Amino acid sequence: MRNRCVTLSKKLAAIILTAAMSCSLLAGCGATSTTEAATDKTTEVKEETTTKKVDAKGSGNVNKSETVYVNADAEGNVKDITVSDWLKNNKKYETVTDETTMSDVTVIKGSDSVDQSGNSLTFKANGNDVHYRGTVDKNATLPVGVSITYTLDGKKISADELKGATGHLKAHIEYTNNSSYTAKIAGKKKEIKIPFAATTIMVLSSDKVKNMDIDNGKILENGDTSIVAAYGFPGINESYDLDEGVFTDTVDFEADVEDYSTDMMMTFVTDEPFASSDLDDAIDLETVTDSLSEVTNTSVKGIKGIHNVDDLEDFLDDLQKDCDKLTDGAKKLNDGSKDLENGAKELSDNYKVFNSKLAILTDGIASAKDGGQKLASNMKTASNSSKKLATGAKQVSDGVSQLSTSMTGMYKTIASTISENEGKMAQLKQGMAAAPAGSETYMTYYAQYNQLAGANAALTNIKKQMDQAKLADNLAALTSGAKQVSDGTNSLSSGLGKLYTGTNTLVSGLNDLGSGSDKIQSASDKIYSGTKELHKGTVKLHDGTKELKKGTSKLEGSFSGDLSTLVDTTKELKNAAKSYETFTTLSEGSKGNVTFVIKTE
Repeated sequence: MRNRCVTLSKKLAAIILTAAMSCSLLAGCGATSTTEAATDKTTEVKEETTTKKVDAKGSGNVNKSETVYVNADAEGNVKDITVSDWLKNNKKYETVTDETTMSDVTVIKGSDSVDQSGNSLTFKANGNDVHYRGTVDKNATLPVGVSITYTLDGKKISADELKGATGHLKAHIEYTNNSSYTAKIAGKKKEIKIPFAATTIMVLSSDKVKNMDIDNGKILENGDTSIVAAYGFPGINESYDLDEGVFTDTVDFEADVEDYSTDMMMTFVTDEPFASSDLDDAIDLETVTDSLSEVTNTSVKGIKGIHNVDDLEDFLDDLQKDCDKLTDGAKKLNDGSKDLENGAKELSDNYKVFNSKLAILTDGIASAKDGGQKLASNMKTASNSSKKLATGAKQVSDGVSQLSTSMTGMYKTIASTISENEGKMAQLKQGMAAAPAGSETYMTYYAQYNQLAGANAALTNIKKQMDQAKLADNLAALTSGAKQVSDGTNSLSSGLGKLYTGTNTLVSGLNDLGSGSDKIQSASDKIYSGTKELHKGTVKLHDGTKELKKGTSKLEGSFSGDLSTLVDTTKELKNAAKSYETFTTLSEGSKGNVTFVIKTE
């Protein structure tokens, strides 16, 4: 297990840093007994009933920012839930209304009182924002659950036994996504998970906890206090139908402890990185684009200007169309090579007949005139056919050559990009080692490092597939074979033209045919052997194009279908995140956002 950092969106990173700073302050003065006192800024203000006088008029619904505070025991079991709502009165209404499913509603700030009728709330706001809170049944289903199990010196222990423990402690944190969203993917309805990012912060005493390690998170040393930040993305693997845990939903932490205790453990859950309409909030795509352009020394077509999921979808659609074109081209090449094979076989069969005719010619000069006329007619057809064959073979050869050049260039570009990325990653790693942990410089280097690492992983996978498919060898053999066929058909066409001229002369000089029939028979044998060799060559060409077609079909299966599903799933995950606006409820026409703060004892 190794201590790792996570590439986070700007919003999520801000949440974590804020939480870490709060933890540092709390470690010095002692955490309060309730979650709200540790995290909700609104509780730092006395519950005043006075309001600031502003120009206010009218009544209406307002947007709501909701924070759900959950108190849980050391194993993650919920004890109570408190919700704090902030009604943003941007239009300066005199009276604002809201809907809620909470109990024990209490005004914190912005209004003298609240009138409640069922789930409907009315506040005398006088143009101010309104802050209020209430409680929710502890058995209410949270969109993301957190469970924690512990072992001490290899033996499982309960949370009650954890306090004051001494030995080698291991804590396993598991985030569970309990949400659902009906999406439309590849034209079919599918249940996916609403995407959430979960971040757990632990504040520990450095003198009681040593040799710490974490697999999905970061450990920050702050004098006598150590801050552990863990992360997970529950449910995303399931939404993408990924067998392997690409998006982690578990954390394993271990350390040597003495008289163990934790000053605080909190988990922040939000869908903001996924609900954002601009991917710049989650991924620095400009940096990715500039890096790719730099390492390839060319314009990265289709990547510049990707700033949101719609742009990403368009880019993936274009990539899918290119894969489709490659597959269609391979199919046409395959069909053309089949026609070439059939033509060569027909030519070979015709020459077999022609050769037998010449044998008959040598048996009797009397029938030579009729045979010569038939020969002239056949040779005219053969000459015309051979010209078409030569033209088709030349087109096939040129197409195969262009395909080989393109695929070879692509392979070299991928290999070069991987190598240059590795060099930049080494430089970034040195920069990370030199920068203070958790600093802006460190996080910038780390984000760039992970972006390059992700790009290299994808490029390495493509290169591996090309190596396994032996595309370079197959394309080289295919190019050589196609050229040989083209050269052979050109020579054949030229020879047939001359032969056709000769047959006309032969018809006019049948009286002298007797003395030259043996030579004609010998030449015909050679031509017949050549047509058989041509047929063998076209069979090999057809076999090669079939392999190419199989390869491009596999390529299409690897990218085209998956890309379509990837685009739809990515788009639907964003829609799912945007759809989750409240844990309690919203008034019709209002918008909201919600963050969960789970305090673990």
